[in-house]
Amino acid sequence: MSDGATKKTRVDWDEPPKGATNWDRVDEMGDEEASRNAQEDPDNPSAESFPEGTLEKAFRPQWVRRRLGMSQREFAATFGFSVRSLQQWEQGRSEPGQALRAYLHVIAVDPESVRRALDKKAIA
Repeated sequence: MSDGATKKTRVDWDEPPKGATNWDRVDEMGDEEASRNAQEDPDNPSAESFPEGTLEKAFRPQWVRRRLGMSQREFAATFGFSVRSLQQWEQGRSEPGQALRAYLHVIAVDPESVRRALDKKAIA
């Protein structure tokens, strides 16, 4: 707001508020420990507690992009997507088709191979 009524302030916590996520700890956690924690969490119901067919594995293109530490613009330029399409997928307004999901999966598994395959210098 231009009238100065809203002011952003930075808060340095000696200790984070109760219930806050310690992301450094999450990043350090291995798969086995994370799985064990999820199973022991009383607020996390098991998949068996849902009716059959109600849990579909969700595909999130932003997971691939974020895992690679890339901005939308970088990801789109590197792998040949339009920024607008990527934004639409990430905002849930549209979904990539089956072929694009497969391509995104290949990017997630081996991004360096995809980069090499798309390198225009290598093709010339």
